[in-house]
Amino acid sequence: MPKQTRIKSILLLTGSFTFAFLLGEVVHDSGHYLCHKVYGNAEVWVHLDPFGGTCIIGADDLPAEVLAVTSLAGPLTNVALGLVGLFLLWWKRRPILLPLLLWGPVAMIQEGVTFSLGLLTPGGDAQWITTLGVPGFLLLVMGVS
Repeated sequence: MPKQTRIKSILLLTGSFTFAFLLGEVVHDSGHYLCHKVYGNAEVWVHLDPFGGTCIIGADDLPAEVLAVTSLAGPLTNVALGLVGLFLLWWKRRPILLPLLLWGPVAMIQEGVTFSLGLLTPGGDAQWITTLGVPGFLLLVMGVS
C-alpha cells in the first residue's frame, strides 16, 4: 500500500472515531436533557465538554426517582440511536459513512465504561440507576460485556 494511501486511511479512521465519539456524547446528553424536559424541569442545562467534563446543570434538587430515570435516558438514547443508525446504513458501506457506522459500536463502548466505572463515580449515571433497584452487579456485567 502506498504511503499516501496509508496516511489517508489512518486519518479517515481517526477522524471517524473522533466524530462518532463526540456524536455519542451529544446524543447521550440530549437524551438526559429531553427526559428532563418531559418531566417538566425547565431549569436544566447541558454543559458539553469533549474531554469528559460534560454535565447536566440544574438537576440537583430533583427527587431520586426522577434523577434515576433521566440518568437512564442518556445511555439508552445513545445506544439505541447508534445501533439503529448502524443497521440502517450497514448495507450502504462506504468510506464517507464510516463515522456514522462507527457510532453504534462506539456508543456501546462509551456506555459500557459509563456503567462499569460509573459505579465508582459519585453522582454518575450508574449510581443513579441503582436507585431504581437495578443491582450494581448487573450494571457492571452489562458494562463489561
